[in-house]
Amino acid sequence: MLTQNKFVNQDLIGRLGVWQFEGNEKYGELLHFALKKNTVEHSMILIALDFTSPWEFLRILQKWTNILEKCLNTLELSNFEQDELKDKSIFFFLFFFLESPLLLLQ
Repeated sequence: MLTQNKFVNQDLIGRLGVWQFEGNEKYGELLHFALKKNTVEHSMILIALDFTSPWEFLRILQKWTNILEKCLNTLELSNFEQDELKDKSIFFFLFFFLESPLLLLQ
């Protein structure tokens, strides 16, 4: 029996594109397809760590932040644009944690 999803006819609320590199640093060269000057403001980067080898955390974080930094440098953002992005990120991060219902329960 076929059933119709009740959400099919609703307006599209948003889209989410996910790029997963699975730890292979060669995939870091593909970041320039995902991060462009006009999309970086609306992008989020998550570096997930493998908890089966916690002694590798620092090395892996350093490796991927270096790859990310190289990619961001190719965007040629002005100092003003960089500062604006940093300020927005800090504001979002603080707002998220300060308005979190979990914090209100403590």
